[in-house]
Amino acid sequence: MHLVMIGGSDAGISAALRARELDPGADVTVVVADAYPNFSICGIPYYLSGEVGHWRNLAHRTIADLEATGMRLRLDTTARRVDVAARKLLITGGGEELLGYDKLIVGTGAVPVRPSIGGLAGPDGLGVPDGVHLLHSMGDTFAVMRTLEDAAPADMVLVVVGVRPETTLAAEAGATLGVKGAIAIDTQMRTGLPDVFAAGDCVVTHHRLLGVTYLPLGTTAHKQGRVAGENALGGNRQFAGSLGTQVVKIFDQAAARTGLRDHEAAPAGFDPVTVESQADDHKAYYPGSHKITMRVTGDRETGRLLGMQLFGHKNAEIAKRIDIAATAIFHGMTVDGLSDLDLSYTPPLGSPWEAVQMGAQAWIHATQR
Repeated sequence: MHLVMIGGSDAGISAALRARELDPGADVTVVVADAYPNFSICGIPYYLSGEVGHWRNLAHRTIADLEATGMRLRLDTTARRVDVAARKLLITGGGEELLGYDKLIVGTGAVPVRPSIGGLAGPDGLGVPDGVHLLHSMGDTFAVMRTLEDAAPADMVLVVVGVRPETTLAAEAGATLGVKGAIAIDTQMRTGLPDVFAAGDCVVTHHRLLGVTYLPLGTTAHKQGRVAGENALGGNRQFAGSLGTQVVKIFDQAAARTGLRDHEAAPAGFDPVTVESQADDHKAYYPGSHKITMRVTGDRETGRLLGMQLFGHKNAEIAKRIDIAATAIFHGMTVDGLSDLDLSYTPPLGSPWEAVQMGAQAWIHATQR
């Protein structure tokens, strides 16, 4: 069986790795538009800041590592057209070629949004003026670095205002589009086109609380790609759904969220109540403690935990604490149930009541008045 993956980022590579893991005899080809497969887009800001010493360190795996798994990489190769009936993919990269497949996985990802700002687009509608940069790919990264290195008090604008799904290839092949123009797929990553799957930032997201939405995240793309790779081999794997769990470092602070906020929960049929509180990340008498600010969202009638937001010092384990809430929401727990969890404690690292449990108790107290 010949499996072809379009896209060398999270979804495409995850699909290829899973297919080769399940069937070492599977013939797997990954079509990559540039020369940087399996590079971390999320890590680009840290290379630009100097925290990551070399751009090659952004590779999750080297080309040699990927090829050692048995997959075939077609680098600097662009997928142009899918002939669904003939099960062929037209590619270009040094010439045109028709690549046959038995199963196809589309992982074309997303592209940066270009806001309607005068002067942003060049004469052809695609370019940008000198010193103005999008930041989404390794090519963008090198362009930013050239501006920083070549210009002496340098003036630069980064346009980073979100992304939209890249669906041209799939849409022209007849795939149905859904929320925000993303490719409509079921929980098995099937597009509805025969033998064509899709995963990652180009597809809709099945959310455990909202249903079908669009929420492009690297973590989601990895999971969806793995599901697609397994099912392309005849498996029956289901994508379990997203909660939009995210964390970001802002200088020496960290902010995280999971689940829903009020304005998201109410249209979904919940009666949300959000309560803000604070707690120490560990016992205050042990040096180095930090305050964590929390917002806990629960359903007024059922007490179900719907969401949580955390903000605090980067050393306050914000990421792992939001994961406690994400796990609780994933399994449909109540706010009260979160308070009952048996969690670890030692004074340098926590408190007898974990910080997120104290947030849960503040919610319970506020809603029982």
